[in-house]
Amino acid sequence: MSTNETTPLLGKPASDLTEHLLDGCANNEPPAAQTGKRFTLWQIAAFFGIMLARADTSLVWATHETVASHFDSLDNSSWMMTSFAIGCCVTYPLYGRFSDDYGRLRPLIAGYVLFCIGVTLWSFLGQVPIATTCCIIMTRGLRNFLSEADRDKYSQMEEPQDERQKRLLSFDYPGAVTLAIWVTSFLVVIDLQAELSWTDPLLLSLIIIGMISFLLFLVLETYSGGRELLIPLSLVKTEVGAFCLGQLLLVGSCQGFVSQIVPYFINSRGSSDAEAGWLIVPVSIGNAVGSLVAGRVLKGSGSYKKLSLTSLFLSIAITIVILVQWSYPMNALGSLTSFPFGLFAGMATSAQFFGLYLCAPKQQMTTAIGMYYMSQQIGIAVGITIMSTLLNGQFEKNLQILLASIPGFEKIIDSIMSDSSIVEQLSEQVRLLVRQSYLSSFWVVPAIAILSQAIAIWPLSATTEKYSD
Repeated sequence: MSTNETTPLLGKPASDLTEHLLDGCANNEPPAAQTGKRFTLWQIAAFFGIMLARADTSLVWATHETVASHFDSLDNSSWMMTSFAIGCCVTYPLYGRFSDDYGRLRPLIAGYVLFCIGVTLWSFLGQVPIATTCCIIMTRGLRNFLSEADRDKYSQMEEPQDERQKRLLSFDYPGAVTLAIWVTSFLVVIDLQAELSWTDPLLLSLIIIGMISFLLFLVLETYSGGRELLIPLSLVKTEVGAFCLGQLLLVGSCQGFVSQIVPYFINSRGSSDAEAGWLIVPVSIGNAVGSLVAGRVLKGSGSYKKLSLTSLFLSIAITIVILVQWSYPMNALGSLTSFPFGLFAGMATSAQFFGLYLCAPKQQMTTAIGMYYMSQQIGIAVGITIMSTLLNGQFEKNLQILLASIPGFEKIIDSIMSDSSIVEQLSEQVRLLVRQSYLSSFWVVPAIAILSQAIAIWPLSATTEKYSD
């Protein structure tokens, strides 16, 4: 069978080395033909497409605070980014299934059609909850979008229609739904606990819903019942679980910090969205360079565990520097500190993926990789919510202290917490106090990142070093 658009990205495990080398190739095709030339036209187009695909997330990162301010709901701005991550948690495994069954091009086009619909709705609707729902639509992609006409066009594929239908029905939909409910209820509890007491009926209801959905998820992932499990608990008990936990902590701490870079410069220096948005570039470039550096190091030594731990300790060190430096006024050049932060995070993430590939059971490689990336998205959702909630809470406390002597300070604080643009309309004296309050509150963000990275030492140390041939 020749390789085409519908060939699974990860083939079935080979029974011997020769079969493994020839997997995905024609029987009479030499193994060397599998790689082909470096950077052919389609590869360049793919890289360019990936860059464009990441642009939507960057736009949300750079403008979420301003968008929420226009809706007079600044304290809910983090939910726009969190909803991206929740949508990805559900979409990643589902998209892989559709790609294997219907090819990769049409599901991708269908996903971007829904993305355009989400953007259009977001542009014309004026409430943060609706905009958050649009963010989920923008990342969901395709579940019910394949029409019968599309299925008819693929009726001549080698895999029978009945077989593809059976595979789609075997997807772990109950597991995906209970996971989404559990994560969402957990994040809502974190967000509301600053406003409501723990005995409030709403908060208690969300806690109960979260606990029930978590228990149901554990039961569903323990007993398959003919489903292909989303996160098999038997696989979590292996080193795959350690890699996933490490990713949840590392990526959560990194992206949680990145999500606060733009608000930091807007609130501490009065920068515009465009000016502050450019200051995300150093950490993004650092992350990309870190991945390339990790690839070269792994190619030479093959020791992913040493590289992971070294990168993690260096990341902790640079985060401590950020904790000290970013608590005081600084110019745009100070943002260059985020470059090594992204560099070491990229190195650790790449090394961890290499380790996962070597350690995961080959029969469950596809599931393991899906769990790996899903853990990243859960980490992003949790990291952004926790950092944003604690930072806003600390910011409000500091405002109440520093503005206590100003008449009508409570009304001013309420206005600031719902619309960041109000700050520019205040007097110079009050504006300086507000910026001072924000700077003295920002320590919460790197402190949580350091704590998360410190905890990540345990799962990264628990993995077994294996070397590639």
